[in-house]
Amino acid sequence: MDDLVSTDFIIGATFDESLIEEIGICLEGHCNSEVQISGKELLAPIQGLTSKVDYEKILMGFVRNGGAEYLIDDSSMLESTYLIDIDRCLKILHEQAVATRVLTLKSEHTDPTTVETIVTAPQGVELTKLARPTISSLPPRLRRLILEAQSSVRIANPYFDPNETIVDDIIALPRKGVKTKILTREVDIPDHVETINRFRDELTDNQLDNLELRDLFETDTSGRQTTATHAKIMIVDDTIAYLGSANLTTTSLGSNFEIGALIQGPPVDEVTAVFDMVFSTAEKIDFASDSNG
Repeated sequence: MDDLVSTDFIIGATFDESLIEEIGICLEGHCNSEVQISGKELLAPIQGLTSKVDYEKILMGFVRNGGAEYLIDDSSMLESTYLIDIDRCLKILHEQAVATRVLTLKSEHTDPTTVETIVTAPQGVELTKLARPTISSLPPRLRRLILEAQSSVRIANPYFDPNETIVDDIIALPRKGVKTKILTREVDIPDHVETINRFRDELTDNQLDNLELRDLFETDTSGRQTTATHAKIMIVDDTIAYLGSANLTTTSLGSNFEIGALIQGPPVDEVTAVFDMVFSTAEKIDFASDSNG
């Protein structure tokens, strides 16, 4: 099997097989194996391209994969002149077509991605007037997400109000055996001390085994913050993820304008991978207590 010449698949990721085939037919019309030509002249016969950006993506794919070399770099890729290696460009197109086929097959066998918008609306804003079923109120939807968890919940949240009802819901997770990971910041501030004390006081040692809390907050020698948790994320059962602006505080869940998205589908794996990588770098908080049994 010949070695691949393509390292960049911008053509295959953008165009379908029939258009890639049309580009190949256009190139095969040249008698010489090398051609000096402008981008506009090279691609002018192709009927299926709809924008300047489409033309530039093809030229970019040829240049990045060694099929085209700039001779005169003009004001745009289309106006520039290239030395085109026809045989190499045909091989590039063949490889791009194969990549397109693989991407198409993969998309056909991948679960679709769905997105639901959730909002904390300011007083006087009535979401129901939008008459859109995929927009709902953020606080009850987040609580429902937690209450429906079966096996795992990951939470990134900078700030907690210890007496918020949603904190009760989170405390219930390790109690019912749901593996819970929480990434926050500055665990020594009063509200966080009180929240951590609630976990420690209201859960047994066995239940605390289902909870892992980590602190991501660092400063340099001058006291200047160098890193901290600021993301607001909730991932439930590895299947649905909340990404948004709301902290788990009274103002965010009650009076602020906050907005987020609930995502189901393949992107959840990516969100989970990022969360887990960052979580692993944060400082683990010890829940050890003599009072629980």
